[in-house]
Amino acid sequence: MNEERERMDKAFKQNEIAKADNDKLSEALNLLKNAQTNIKELSDYYFNQWFDDLEVLEKEGFSNGVMDQDTLYETIQNQYIIVKKLLLECAMYINNDNF
Repeated sequence: MNEERERMDKAFKQNEIAKADNDKLSEALNLLKNAQTNIKELSDYYFNQWFDDLEVLEKEGFSNGVMDQDTLYETIQNQYIIVKKLLLECAMYINNDNF
């Protein structure tokens, strides 16, 4: 009977960990939704208005951290790469034969 109890206790602990993981995954889903909105706004600005603003502001001597073209592009590209990796992890999770 000790083996059964040990397995049941182990399952209880694993269940608690899985529930905590589920909470974190739910938070991650919300983060992903918000990140999509945020990156779209940044991307729209970068591809549609940024260069025009840059030209005007450089003449005025204005400077900040996003006036370097690579800064915004790298942020946008990095988020795309991260989301792509998340998608690949999700695909592997879904294709797992354990369910």
